[in-house]
Amino acid sequence: LSRAKSFYDSGNFLQSKTEYQKALSINPNLNIAKEGIQKSVISQSEKEYNLGVIAKKNGNIFESLQYFLAALRTYSQNSNAKSE
Repeated sequence: LSRAKSFYDSGNFLQSKTEYQKALSINPNLNIAKEGIQKSVISQSEKEYNLGVIAKKNGNIFESLQYFLAALRTYSQNSNAKSE
């Protein structure tokens, strides 16, 4: 779990999710791992959304759409990405 938290704290949300999944495979009842996976997924989606916003501001419309779609694939309930 410490590795998962470390990855999360450094902004590496995909690796954080993977580490939480490993912990969950060892102990399926570990709520902190379940919560960590959810938090990592949401944070990754927000990261992708924010990259889309930056691309859009820079006039890179196609790139921004790719990021917004990635954000929705990562977490389909990302309301910010849905609004784009």
